[in-house]
Amino acid sequence: MSDQTRPEGVAESCSSPAQIWSDLAPLHQLLCDEKTPESILLLKLDHVGDFCLALDSMIVLREAFPRARITLACAPWSVAIAEALGVADEIHPLRFFAARADEPSDAFDPVRLGPIANRHFDVAIDLRIDPDTRVVLDHVNARLRFGYDGYQGKHRLTVALPRPTAANADHTFNHQSLLMLRLAQTVIAVAGERGQAGARLRERCVPRALPPELATASRPIVALCTGSGRRAKDWPLDRFVRLSQWLIGKLGATVLLLGSADQAQDAARLRDSAPASNLIDMVGKTSLIDAIGLLGLCDLFIGNDTGLTHYAARLGTPTVAIFSGIDPTATWAPLGANVTVIRAPVPCSPCHILHLEDCRNGHACMESIPVEAVQTAIRRHLAKAVARTAPPGASSRTDLAPTA
Repeated sequence: MSDQTRPEGVAESCSSPAQIWSDLAPLHQLLCDEKTPESILLLKLDHVGDFCLALDSMIVLREAFPRARITLACAPWSVAIAEALGVADEIHPLRFFAARADEPSDAFDPVRLGPIANRHFDVAIDLRIDPDTRVVLDHVNARLRFGYDGYQGKHRLTVALPRPTAANADHTFNHQSLLMLRLAQTVIAVAGERGQAGARLRERCVPRALPPELATASRPIVALCTGSGRRAKDWPLDRFVRLSQWLIGKLGATVLLLGSADQAQDAARLRDSAPASNLIDMVGKTSLIDAIGLLGLCDLFIGNDTGLTHYAARLGTPTVAIFSGIDPTATWAPLGANVTVIRAPVPCSPCHILHLEDCRNGHACMESIPVEAVQTAIRRHLAKAVARTAPPGASSRTDLAPTA
């Protein structure tokens, strides 16, 4: 997907030799960005027939981004048809290949980009399936670069689709026009307008009744979900207990326990360890819709890789997701503007195991995540919330400074 080999973030120190990586990679941040691109560069530099096969993709992109300024760089022989069809706002001839496919082409010189080289684009797309033109994207100033994978990831693509193999091409629907449409649809899915799922969740998932304790609860209100429906994905319960004690004792928070009925024993452990006035136990007492509605009222949510974690993130509730090594974080991280994912990169990940008993490494991916790393993420989120709501010139709370 990306030229990056690991999610970017802040490395937190811990007693384990593993590192804790926080915050989402830039591509995940992009998936949460509601801003659509204002400038798009399309590259279609090959021959007449190739350009014809790309017309559907160019029209689809034009229709998907009607307010964006689209610049098309194409071979000189395709300029007239591009102008006639109105697929771009401006068109630049750029000779990459010789006019005849059986003649050698000169090595690409970035000088041929002309004025394009000095422009910034929100999105740049190389519609050619073969990788030879991908070098042009390396010389383009673009926030996001889309294309099919080229020369084993040599080129700097933000999103790279895998190129199909030639084997059984007649039976796998790998027609060039469909492959280019697939790339265009990927651009739309990543950079296009969202379905506003968060706003719809906030509007329609309203709890039927609020716990009476919530009306007088001290802030911040922090929701915890200790389970995931899969023990191999669960952070150790004793660490949730310590975390809950710290939230209440150090930050004066109210802890709201959410989850399904099979987490009742977990909830009992947390209740026994905390003052009743600061802990509200709603485990097994809500429908999913009610739980989602309660998440929207919280200042923070903390949970494993589980359903409520994803819903909290989509609602926009600041979320700390504690991830096991079962699945790749890049594939399953919750999407939201205020999400921190904490994971321990261990060599056995991803293992895709179903049962904790199948782990042969002492559940290292979760055992390597200390309470202190989660505390640091919590402080950062709550400090941001205080900064957003404080009046100008107000001093910040020192107990929310980003240190464990």
